[in-house]
Amino acid sequence: MKKLTLFLCGLLLATSAMAGRCRANDSWHGEDKQMHFGMGMAISGITTLHTADPWRGFRYGVYAGAGKELLDAAGLGDCSAQDFAITVLGSAIGAYTGGLIVTRVQGRTMVAYNIPLK
Repeated sequence: MKKLTLFLCGLLLATSAMAGRCRANDSWHGEDKQMHFGMGMAISGITTLHTADPWRGFRYGVYAGAGKELLDAAGLGDCSAQDFAITVLGSAIGAYTGGLIVTRVQGRTMVAYNIPLK
């Protein structure tokens, strides 16, 4: 519970810091949204497979999205609240999918890929 509280506080601070400089009227469609969704899903899915912890995978995907939007807010790109929301959605789906694969473990090897786990 303590980790979840710290995570939510960090997420709140990151989003409130971004909110002042980010566009809130960005389109929900476009190629950049597909990239945000795909990267969130990939980062969280790979992290979940590596650590066998879907919550950690989700957090890493969200952290990557928040970090990217903070860099954009600092002037390195176009910061968008919609981009961050799409990255969070992709992270949730990637962590869930990775978690489904990890639950199909026999012994210490993933059946789907024959990869030894820690």
